[in-house]
Amino acid sequence: MWLLYRCCACGGSWKATVFERRLPADIAGFEDYQNNRTSLARAYAFDRAWLGRFGHDIDDDVAFRVEAADAGPTLCRRIALAFEHPFRVRLDRLLAVGLRTSRATVAKLWKRGSVVRLNGQPLRCSAKHGELIDVRAESGSPEGG
Repeated sequence: MWLLYRCCACGGSWKATVFERRLPADIAGFEDYQNNRTSLARAYAFDRAWLGRFGHDIDDDVAFRVEAADAGPTLCRRIALAFEHPFRVRLDRLLAVGLRTSRATVAKLWKRGSVVRLNGQPLRCSAKHGELIDVRAESGSPEGG
């Protein structure tokens, strides 16, 4: 059993072996593989460790969107990051998209202490699934009064 990959740039393809020389009864969730379940294929496609076995890695230059519930006016928001599939994106880039501002503005907010990464890592490191970020409104801003 394998997954087929096709390069968007050159059109070349390769097969990545998922299982070989196994009986269907020995494969947990065999029906999902047999039915080409999309979520299962995506789980493999975004699994860095699994792809690393073949000498490949994930292209991190992927489009993403930020989904958030409107919390209304507030002085501080705690953001919990959740990714459907793992990928690398710098926190400053993610916050710029989510806050609808530039990365330079996010950097200024960071320097002023208005953006705080609760795991203590620098702003320009990759964002992590499950990570918590505090964003405080600055005085004079629409949210901060």
